[in-house]
Amino acid sequence: MKSTPNYGLQQPEPNDTIDLVTLETNNMNVIDAQMKANANAVVAAQTAANGSVPQSKLGAAGGVATLDSNGNVPVSQLGNVPLPANATSSATGLVEVAAAPVSGAPVASSQVASAKEMQITSTSAQTIASYTPAANGNFEARVSFRVVIAATNVTITIGYTSVGGAQTYTALNAQACPVGEYSIVPFSFNAIAGQPITIKVTASVANQIYASGGITGV
Repeated sequence: MKSTPNYGLQQPEPNDTIDLVTLETNNMNVIDAQMKANANAVVAAQTAANGSVPQSKLGAAGGVATLDSNGNVPVSQLGNVPLPANATSSATGLVEVAAAPVSGAPVASSQVASAKEMQITSTSAQTIASYTPAANGNFEARVSFRVVIAATNVTITIGYTSVGGAQTYTALNAQACPVGEYSIVPFSFNAIAGQPITIKVTASVANQIYASGGITGV
């Protein structure tokens, strides 16, 4: 009778006379013993791993951080993280997001004027958003609108004053727009202080357009 190479299980050959009960009992005893040995080895390895860092050092100063149920280090174990200094014209740092943009200074984007679902009630140009900057700066204008009931010709202009003088950017010029919703590609520009920035919408049919938009300092 042969034996298997790893666990030494009895393996009958074609001409062997065997007692099936004895054969199965012997093999099951070998398998049971080996499985128990494997389980003991796993427990021993885990115990050794757990013991590599003393419990007193887990999540403690001078020790190692633990992980929460999401796999992240708990905030309570992060210690005191100093905040960065305020930003300057030559260094990055904290910025006041509500501040109006000032040319040459790193200021985060802030919306300075906006309109939501403003109905265009006449066929004359209607201002939906306006802002007069206190300092020269870069800005971005965004416009979206929806047409209700029937198709309407739509004109959208953005007016501002740059160092080169008064400017008008025409985003749409009497564009025929069927019933639906539309969004205009944002327009970026530099405007000088003291002169208004305006977004105007004109519809060929009154009460057919609801416009939204905003002016943002960037």
